[in-house]
Amino acid sequence: MHIKDKLFTGRCLVNKSGRQAIVVSLTEETKWP
Repeated sequence: MHIKDKLFTGRCLVNKSGRQAIVVSLTEETKWP
């Protein structure tokens, strides 16, 4: 469930921020091993 939420949020951010979302996704992945 958490992984799906993360991916969904990441996609939404990609639509708004574009490339910055990728950085956020990477940071979140580091936070949630």
